Amino acid sequence: MLGLLSGSLLTALVIGTLGLRVRERDSVVGVVMAFGLGLGVLFITLYPRYATEAFSILFGAITTVSQGDLILLVVMAIITIVGLGVMYRPLTFATVDPLVAEARGVPVRLVSILFLLMLAASVAEAVQIVGVLLILTLLITPGATAERLTAHPGLATLASVGVALLATVGGILLALVTTVPVSFYVTTIAFACYITVRLGAPLLERSRRRGASA
Repeated sequence: MLGLLSGSLLTALVIGTLGLRVRERDSVVGVVMAFGLGLGVLFITLYPRYATEAFSILFGAITTVSQGDLILLVVMAIITIVGLGVMYRPLTFATVDPLVAEARGVPVRLVSILFLLMLAASVAEAVQIVGVLLILTLLITPGATAERLTAHPGLATLASVGVALLATVGGILLALVTTVPVSFYVTTIAFACYITVRLGAPLLERSRRRGASA
């Protein structure tokens, strides 16, 4: 757990330092991700334990989390939530218009690095559930779903957390009564939420327009 957290934080620092400009960030993320996958292949090859433990790293195994890991995860979650609350306004400003935010005195580079560090801590937590390969399920899908529901940053954040909790808790409960891995249920529930909102939002918007015109 400590190694995972250390690697995630180091990666966040590298991306935050190299991706100074907006147009550079996508390429930096791609380059670092490719290098990280190469290191992952090397480490799995050198891994001295059983293949089932390597499988849990790739696809998650929430039942293998120890009490010490759980305490560390809770501390990380509290720090991340408090950090996001403290930097919510400058982070939102820098996200919407980084050039104007920088002109108004917002330390965009520092805010970006701090956000990446908190994201790294979140990644270290989510890996315990869905694994490294399926981490995008809890990083992107809830946010993409919330974006379809509301344009308000605060409400979108709450909706994203709600979708992630639904997918995670629902996946764990379903895995307890079946032999299917938790990660499958988590990804399926998250994808189902996205598809439901993606197809239902246009229909809801049309009905609102018809009601307003009537």
